[in-house]
Amino acid sequence: MQNLLRFLITYYHFLIFLALEFLALTALVKFNNYHQSIFFTTSNAVSGTIYQWQDDLTSYINLREENTNLLIENQTLRQRDSLINTLSSSNDSTIVEDSASRLVYSYRTARVINNSIFKRRNFFTINKGKNQGISKNMGVITPKGIAGKIINTGDNYALAMSVLHEDFVITPKINGRVIYGGMGWEGDRADELKINKVNAHYEIEKGDSVFTTSHSHFFPENIMIGTVKRVQQTDANYQELWIGLSNKIGQLGGVYVVKHHYIEELIELENSEDDE
Repeated sequence: MQNLLRFLITYYHFLIFLALEFLALTALVKFNNYHQSIFFTTSNAVSGTIYQWQDDLTSYINLREENTNLLIENQTLRQRDSLINTLSSSNDSTIVEDSASRLVYSYRTARVINNSIFKRRNFFTINKGKNQGISKNMGVITPKGIAGKIINTGDNYALAMSVLHEDFVITPKINGRVIYGGMGWEGDRADELKINKVNAHYEIEKGDSVFTTSHSHFFPENIMIGTVKRVQQTDANYQELWIGLSNKIGQLGGVYVVKHHYIEELIELENSEDDE
């Protein structure tokens, strides 16, 4: 205690200077838009670099597990090839066309370098951004299933809304039938989503597979979401479903970022319909 007091007495002029300097810089950033913009741009770049270093170290430690996952991913992608009409590759991206040879989806690889799963509004960061062709409204998937969608981009990093986010809603299909009403996260478990109102006449059982539909513009159709874990009848007309996610969201590593080349047109048309 005496050493601490001696230190404070000796250097109190310098400590007061540092405190005043901190207050001045805080006021400068808070009340000046230009400096505020510079601060947040710089802090985002620094945090992105730190996340990248952390991910590089973790990737090296988990190299054996990553190699195993790559083998599984390659097997899954080979099986998926049979469902794609026309497919061509360029660098780290893949192009998917429809039966009319019109470019619909393209894929670009990325890595998740920061992630959260314990909040009500969870996000994850990937190591690619505008300079690498990433933009808002792109879906994020793995060969195991959906993971989230891009909501913000920097030059070299991008932020995605996780499926474990209270605002994330998707229209699924089960046994080939589209389930309207939307499926989302209740904030309880990091491995399941829920559908609150499903027609009671639909025959759905535990273990049934759940996939994306053409209604989900951010994702191609027939991407795995998960499997039915539990079915509960709520009344004569409706039942509730709990869906176990096929992806372990907290362990995301390598991902594919999906670009729908007509997403802006679709969103504009649907928003104009809502406005009328």
